[in-house]
Amino acid sequence: MPELLTPTEVAQLLRITPRTVNRYAVDGRLQRVKIGERLSRYRREDVLALIDPENSDAPVHQTEATPKPGSQLPCNSLTGRRT
Repeated sequence: MPELLTPTEVAQLLRITPRTVNRYAVDGRLQRVKIGERLSRYRREDVLALIDPENSDAPVHQTEATPKPGSQLPCNSLTGRRT
């Protein structure tokens, strides 16, 4: 049986708030295990996959801040420097 963590334990491991843990679950970045109407737990291996996705089979989610391959960053056309 996988080790299950509370939202507070996950938050401590990831150094984020428990509210952000909930947002990750709602966004699909972290899968939750419902153990009651209002209680959720998280598998340790899923949490560790967020820290080190290279050693995981979990899907990697791109955020909007990550440029997509082939996209160009905005730059000043006169200087060629990024804005």
